[in-house]
Amino acid sequence: MRHLRGSTFDEYVEYYLLREKRKNPTQVLPGTAPARFDVMRSDHSGKLRRWFEKARWCVVLLDLQELESLVFLESDWTKAEGLVVKDGVNYRLLGKVAERAIGSNYLSRTSAQRHLDYYRTFKSCQFRLEGSSRLVICSSSADERRDNPAGQYYLHDGTGRALSYMILVKEDAAMFDPVEAFLAQE
Repeated sequence: MRHLRGSTFDEYVEYYLLREKRKNPTQVLPGTAPARFDVMRSDHSGKLRRWFEKARWCVVLLDLQELESLVFLESDWTKAEGLVVKDGVNYRLLGKVAERAIGSNYLSRTSAQRHLDYYRTFKSCQFRLEGSSRLVICSSSADERRDNPAGQYYLHDGTGRALSYMILVKEDAAMFDPVEAFLAQE
């Protein structure tokens, strides 16, 4: 993992709210850090871990092995789609999730349309995981490390982008480019 520069909790919050604003241009981005945090806490609480305000923040560049070893989201949706299957140690690592997606032809499902759109955009070289499209990773929790000991970091935001890109790379449909991410360390 290559350290690119330092960052802050407020930069992450502003980054996240700007991404949401691009999806919905009518949203207003508050002008102060406390007001942005209030919006984040009320409208996007799932994108905060209790320790994020006190975390050490930086922007990093991930190599392929580091990207593959990120702990992926475990939810009703990822389990129902067969992306996360508790079949042994490290079952939630992004690399394994991408292999399951390829093996089950996940991107051909109507439920995967958004991920297929990302995949096609990556494949046409019109999109990179950097700048306003970077991922957000953080220290994995004790529970995440127990079941996925090879996963030091959790993929906190950008699961769809990261999964689509990892599928493309694992299919040898694209050369790997290092991936930029915010990193929050507890």
